[in-house]
Amino acid sequence: MQKNRSEADLSNKDPSADGPPATDSSGTKKTVPEKTKPEITKKENTKRENTKRESAGQQLTGKGTGPLQVAISVLAAGFGVQSSKNRKRDFEQGRLPHFIIGGIIGTILFVTAIVIAVRVLLATST
Repeated sequence: MQKNRSEADLSNKDPSADGPPATDSSGTKKTVPEKTKPEITKKENTKRENTKRESAGQQLTGKGTGPLQVAISVLAAGFGVQSSKNRKRDFEQGRLPHFIIGGIIGTILFVTAIVIAVRVLLATST
């Protein structure tokens, strides 16, 4: 039984080739070289990876905001002088519970300092 032309074409088709299968005059398949992708430089690859990480909200340095950075950010935010660079870093790399806990501790310390200052002033005024 003879195959029709479309079945023969499908059976000879090289999956890596986009067009019809390459055969020589004897009907033997020729090896078709794979299409090569343009080479990407290491710098471009690193830049692409960093962009992917930034878009995913991941940190580029592998470090989050440490306790000192959280304390400084909470103190600066309490005074209203937080820089936009630090605020952006806090939102991208920081974790919300750290800042909430830092804010609560900062508020407790501030209120305690005010209470102590008032008591000292009242005790020395009499």
